Amino acid sequence: MTYQVCGWHEAHRYVENIDQRRYLEVKHAREVCLTAIDLEEKINLLLDNYSEFEIELLKLAQWAIVHRVRDHHESMLQRLLIDRRIVNLLTACRLYLDQSEHRISQLFGNSSEQLGELRGFKSKLYDSRAGYRIVEALRNYAQHAGLLVHQVQYSASAVGSLDPRAIQYTVIPSSIVKYLKQDKIIKSSIIEEIAKSGDNFDLRGPVREYVGSFADIHLKIRTAIEEKLRASRVIFEDAIKEFAVVGGKSVTHASFFHFEEGYEIEEIYLGQIFLDHLDELLEKNSFQSDILRRFASNMIKSA
Repeated sequence: MTYQVCGWHEAHRYVENIDQRRYLEVKHAREVCLTAIDLEEKINLLLDNYSEFEIELLKLAQWAIVHRVRDHHESMLQRLLIDRRIVNLLTACRLYLDQSEHRISQLFGNSSEQLGELRGFKSKLYDSRAGYRIVEALRNYAQHAGLLVHQVQYSASAVGSLDPRAIQYTVIPSSIVKYLKQDKIIKSSIIEEIAKSGDNFDLRGPVREYVGSFADIHLKIRTAIEEKLRASRVIFEDAIKEFAVVGGKSVTHASFFHFEEGYEIEEIYLGQIFLDHLDELLEKNSFQSDILRRFASNMIKSA
C-alpha cells in the first residue's frame, strides 16, 4: 500500500509520499465533517418540506379569495395536494429521525452515551408533547393505512383588533376521527387525545408542534457532535495548510491518494469548499422550537 499527496503547480504535478497514520487521520476527520453536513442537509430537507406545506395552505387561502366557486373535483384535487405536502413532510421527519441515530452510532458507537442520550431525549419529547406523539402516530397511519387529510375547510372571518374591515381567509386541513379509528393502527390512547377536539381534527397545530420539536432534537445532536466536529475540522484544515506546498512548490487542488499494487483505491481532495457549505447550513438551519406560535400573513393593518 502506498499513500501520496499530489498537487499542481503551473501545469506540473508534484508528488510526495505520506505515512498511513497521517492519511487515515485526515480521512477520518473528513468523514466526521461530512457526517455533520449530512445531518444538516437532512434537517434542511425537513424544513423545506415544512415550508412547502405551510405555503400550500397560504396559496389555497389566496386562491379562495379570488375564486369563490369550487366544484367537487377541484376540491378533491386541492385536498390531495395538501396530503402530498404532509406525506412529504412526515417522510422527511422519519428519515431524519432514523438517519440521525444511524450517524450518531457511526460516530460514537451503538452503545455510546451520545446515542443513548439522544434516544432518551426523543422518548421524553414523545411523553411530554402531545403534538409529537400524535403526529408520530399519524405518520404511521399514513404509511400503513391511508391519507390523513379527509376534509379541507375554507374559513373567512373578521380579524377584529387589527382592522374592523379586514377579512382573514384560512385553509384548515382535517382528519375525521371515525376514519382514523377504522384500521385500529393508532393506539386508543392517541385516538382519545385526537378526539378531544371533536369529530374533525385540525392537523395544523400538531404538525407545527411536531416540527418545532425537531429544533430541540437537532440542537441536541449538534451539541453531541460539537467537540468531535471541532477537533476533526482543525485536523482537516491543518492538512489543507500543510499540503499547500508539495515537492517544494506552492500547489493547487492538492489531494491524498491511496494506491494498492499500482491501482488507485481512493482520493481525498484537500479543499475547503465543503466546509464552507457546512458553515452555510449551520447558519441557515438555526430555527426556533416555538414554531407553533409563528405564522405568515399578508395582513395590512389599515387595508
